[in-house]
Amino acid sequence: DLTGNNVQGIPQGSGFISYLDPHQPTSRAEMWNLTYEKEIAPDTALSLKYIGTHAFRMNQFYSYNDFPSDFVWYMTTGQPKPSAAYLEQPYDQTFGQVEVYQRTGWSNNNSFQIELQHQYSKGYAFQVFYVFSNAFRSAGDGWRADLISAPNVWLPNTVPTNDLDALNRFENYKRDITVPKHHLQWNWIVDLPFGQGKPIGRGAHGFLNALIGGWQLAGDGALYSRYFSLPTDLWGPANGGFHVYGKKYKVEDCRSGQCYNGYLWWNGYIPPNLINNNVLQPSGVEAVPGNSQPFQTPMIPTPSLGIPANDPLAGYYESNTVCVNLPNKSYQVLTATSPCLAGAPGYEITGYSVGPDPNVTPEWQGTAGNPFRNQFLRGPMEWNMDASLFKSFRLGERATVRFNMDFFNVFNRPGTTMPFDDSGIITNQFSDNPPRVMQLSLRLTW
Repeated sequence: DLTGNNVQGIPQGSGFISYLDPHQPTSRAEMWNLTYEKEIAPDTALSLKYIGTHAFRMNQFYSYNDFPSDFVWYMTTGQPKPSAAYLEQPYDQTFGQVEVYQRTGWSNNNSFQIELQHQYSKGYAFQVFYVFSNAFRSAGDGWRADLISAPNVWLPNTVPTNDLDALNRFENYKRDITVPKHHLQWNWIVDLPFGQGKPIGRGAHGFLNALIGGWQLAGDGALYSRYFSLPTDLWGPANGGFHVYGKKYKVEDCRSGQCYNGYLWWNGYIPPNLINNNVLQPSGVEAVPGNSQPFQTPMIPTPSLGIPANDPLAGYYESNTVCVNLPNKSYQVLTATSPCLAGAPGYEITGYSVGPDPNVTPEWQGTAGNPFRNQFLRGPMEWNMDASLFKSFRLGERATVRFNMDFFNVFNRPGTTMPFDDSGIITNQFSDNPPRVMQLSLRLTW
């Protein structure tokens, strides 16, 4: 209010400070490569390459005045939470988050490339190359994934406390899934065998040759691998590791009220009461194989027969809720007879956590720090191809008209989406590729 009649104070702990480290060295990238090339046939060459890169002094933020999760606070201090969250901050309690912009990030990549190329001759040309890459980084994505969280938001003895580089590596160094591990690309152009001197219409002249001759077909495409992040919100018992089934098991997902066919891509977690729950009126996931065990569950999974009436845990199923004994700095998974539900003094109820969650914003308020953070599983590979049919017509001696028929996603492949939640299910509800589009164009050149 510019009149000053509605002046309000700024709550303590709400201010945000972001500043530059006075030492800002220039970012640097190093690259080295080794190439072997050989002509293996007329106008055809084979190329083998190794390329390595290392970048350092990359942009990164270090946030060191954050308050921990409730569980970390209880287990660290053995005290109830104070009346305001800013009282849990380790340095400044006037402002809130304090972060410094610094140059502490780095990245590495090692890739191998095989390329086969045929230069245009005898009416065709092509290029195909395969790239195998292992790309890792601990910075380079701004606020989205490059924040170093201070040790105070982790449980004691879980992270390095006196070595910022070691802490950064633990929290942020991971595979860069924007760079495919496997990537195959190709492109080509070929003269169609119609018209004068060609196998079809060899003797064509005049208008007929102008109509059927001179057509060319070109295209390009790519096939690449993909990865998805593992869930970090499950803390129950593990069940023998991860298993990628691919499209081996077909399922029907009816959890939304509408049933969609799909696949159990990997052994994710589906609440037991939603597995093959009602064949006549399905409301869960049908056709889940009996030999599939979830890689992990919440600490308090829903019973397979559903939640009984008057169940004291009714509000805690599908969670990682624990009961903390403050004086002992210990905890137990919440049960129906837990002292927390009885309101016993010296006990607090909260969600289990080890540290910050990189998938939550702000991440220090997450409930994870899960050992599967920064870990990925293989998703379905994807591929697509475009093509173009074109021809140039001469208009006299100085003008040319080029006619193009361009086909984007020429085979109209819907593709396969990635698993979209902890369940490991991929449905056919959505396409991964846009539908085929045909574009016609004329270009006059004079």
